[in-house]
Amino acid sequence: MVGKCGGAVDSVSFISYCLEQAQIRLIGTCEDLTQEEVLGGSRYANNVGVILWHVTRAEDNLVPRLENGSAFWAVGMRSLASP
Repeated sequence: MVGKCGGAVDSVSFISYCLEQAQIRLIGTCEDLTQEEVLGGSRYANNVGVILWHVTRAEDNLVPRLENGSAFWAVGMRSLASP
């Protein structure tokens, strides 16, 4: 991939850009959903809330690996208590 200035883009920058774009589109798509739309569902499909949970969990697993860290859910609340 070629960056805005014509130079090569490294993998971390590319993945970061893609995740940023996905988040922008996800927020734009979901911002007008009602609670009923998010939590409602059918017998045959997961509701939007479950799908959003899986999307954010997958992102939480991916981003720290790019930085050689741990996913927030795996570290737990201990990371919030650290100074």
